[in-house]
Amino acid sequence: MQELIGQIIEISNTGQFQIKVRCSQNLTVNAGQYFLIEFDPIEGRDPIRREVFLSSQLLPNEVVLYGNFLETATPGNKIKLYGPLGKGFQRPSGNKLVCVSLGLNLPILLSAASRYPNPQQKVVLVSNHPIDTSLIIENVEIRSLTELHELVDWCEDLLVEGMRDGDNIEKIMQIPSVKGINKQTQILIDSPMPCHGASDCGICKIKIWGQRYAICQDGPVIVMV
Repeated sequence: MQELIGQIIEISNTGQFQIKVRCSQNLTVNAGQYFLIEFDPIEGRDPIRREVFLSSQLLPNEVVLYGNFLETATPGNKIKLYGPLGKGFQRPSGNKLVCVSLGLNLPILLSAASRYPNPQQKVVLVSNHPIDTSLIIENVEIRSLTELHELVDWCEDLLVEGMRDGDNIEKIMQIPSVKGINKQTQILIDSPMPCHGASDCGICKIKIWGQRYAICQDGPVIVMV
């Protein structure tokens, strides 16, 4: 596991607290991967590690991270990062991309959609909650979740994000066309990971299409073809 020292250079709040971090070295990371983070490693405090998701990568040594406990972060603070961990979103294979946001990880979907610029690609976003339009990248069309069946039939790639304790992901997986032969489905599942990627506790395990996955190791992004 890679260990890095970073410095918080900016904090923002778009529904979840986000921190921009400048790291001690360059990173290779995909949207959907996560880090373990420790605050104030130099001050000798007892470390408490927590998971934070990558929202976007601005420069080779700068990342934007977010999580539910980052409201205590302060610009200028040094932090210790471990990672990147887990599996992130892969490059979409086609030109028709549908992003489905069911949880709090919309920035990750948008980062995955924009990471590999493709002038031929059409991106449609659907959500079960209000969307902050300031987050929307260029050339993204917003549609209603009620149109999902039609959009799944149309798309070539489907990116989904949702919470581990919700039933929306399972409902999407029950749509017959999701299992289409020429359709790649990638699902980001946001779940507590108390063992920090060791796959020891079993709390983050989930069953999809009859197969069990440990989100901390097999995910957080699970690719299904």
